[in-house]
Amino acid sequence: MVPLIDTYLITLMMIDNLNGKNLVIKVKTLVKELHVGIKYLYSQGCIPMLHSCLKETIMTALSRFMQMGLLQYTAYLTKKGNSTIFMRAPSESQSKVRELLDRLQKDRNFDKKHQD
Repeated sequence: MVPLIDTYLITLMMIDNLNGKNLVIKVKTLVKELHVGIKYLYSQGCIPMLHSCLKETIMTALSRFMQMGLLQYTAYLTKKGNSTIFMRAPSESQSKVRELLDRLQKDRNFDKKHQD
């Protein structure tokens, strides 16, 4: 359970930092940066499992947060016919993001205490 909590927690922290900043970010780029950042956190011993950096898990976390209304996605077609997806974190979701952050941090700390 810890790899998922870590992935979701780090992704939600990123959303919290973007809230209210009126930034629109390419999802593919964001997933790549989160992947690299989580790998770095693992190498520094901040998170216990390398599975936390899987791009698929990061994408699932982003999709779930979008379903919860914490993110907004917009897709555009490129000249080649592919779609490029952008996301933004609306400021209206900030209180919900903070509430969920608090819950995930408590759940992670509970899980860590009971692993030993």
